[in-house]
Amino acid sequence: MGTAEVVAIVAAVASVAASTFAAIELRLSTRDRREARAAEIDGVAVAWHPTVRPNHPDPDGNAAWTYEIVAQNPGHLPIRAIEVTLHLAGEFHRLHYDGALEPMTELVLVEPVILAGVSRTWHRTLVLPFAQGRLLSQTTASIAFTPATGERRLNHMDGRASEVVRHT
Repeated sequence: MGTAEVVAIVAAVASVAASTFAAIELRLSTRDRREARAAEIDGVAVAWHPTVRPNHPDPDGNAAWTYEIVAQNPGHLPIRAIEVTLHLAGEFHRLHYDGALEPMTELVLVEPVILAGVSRTWHRTLVLPFAQGRLLSQTTASIAFTPATGERRLNHMDGRASEVVRHT
């Protein structure tokens, strides 16, 4: 076996090794991008907290709590058809800007689109008997949305895994 043949064999082995390495790196890169996108979708979240928390009842025994609700899209693509639902532990009344009170057990907020890396904030006032204010700590939430690519999702803020919403 001559020098030229040895060089050709070494070159062929090196070429196969380089091709294998490139294929493995491409596969890992594709998997990493897929996992990062899944994390972005799972990362769409809603947070809520009282900005006004009364420390005594009004003369009628009720009190008004004002909540700030924030929906966050941490991803690199917009989401659409957003529906945030606060699941309340009891019946409350939403105080509208005109003074009207609407009874509810769920507060639903909608937004057509939240751009990439952006949040949407709402402020809502809930009226309930002051003695029932402790029930507000049992509030949970969920956010339903349609990502730019893929099926409609529902992310729960109570520890449950997110789920794909199938239309029936």
